[in-house]
Amino acid sequence: MRHLTLALLLGLGATARLCAATQSLAPENARIEFSLYALRMWPISGNFAQFQGVIVTDPADPSLCQVHVGIDARSLRMPADRWRQRATQPDMLATASFPRIDFSGRCIGDTIAGPLTLHGITRRVSFRLHRQRHGFTATGELNRRDFAIAGLPLLVGPTIKMTILLQPSAP
Repeated sequence: MRHLTLALLLGLGATARLCAATQSLAPENARIEFSLYALRMWPISGNFAQFQGVIVTDPADPSLCQVHVGIDARSLRMPADRWRQRATQPDMLATASFPRIDFSGRCIGDTIAGPLTLHGITRRVSFRLHRQRHGFTATGELNRRDFAIAGLPLLVGPTIKMTILLQPSAP
C-alpha cells in the first residue's frame, strides 16, 4: 500500500508540473534591447543577438509566470562598431571577464522581479510588465553604478533603460 501511495503522489506531482506551460525564448521570437543616454539627452541603443531562456506560465492563473534568460554579452550589437568596441571594455560591460548576463524573475500582476547578474554583480531588479496575447514586454531602468559600470561618466548618464520583448510562439 505504501508503494501505491508513493506512486500516486509522484504521479500527481508530475501532473501538476505538466499543467505549467513552458515556452522557449530565443532571438527568433524575442528581443533584448537597451538604451543609454549620451549627455543625458541623446539615446544610444543596442541589443543582444544571442540569448536563450524560457517562460513558464500557469494556465490556471495567467498573472503568474517565471522567466529565465541567459544572454551572451559578447553578442552586443550597436549602430556603430566603435561604440560596440567601447561598450565591451573592462570599465563598461567587460565582456571578456563577464561573458554572460543572467536574469531569473517571477511575474506577479504588472511587474516582473528577480536577480539580474551583470558585470559580475547580482542585484534584484524589477521591470514593468506589459502583457500581450502571446508574450509580453518588460521595461525598466538600471543604475550603472549598481553594477560597477563606471566608464565614460561625463558622457554617458547613470541610467540604462532595458526592454525585454518576450514574444514566444503561440502554444
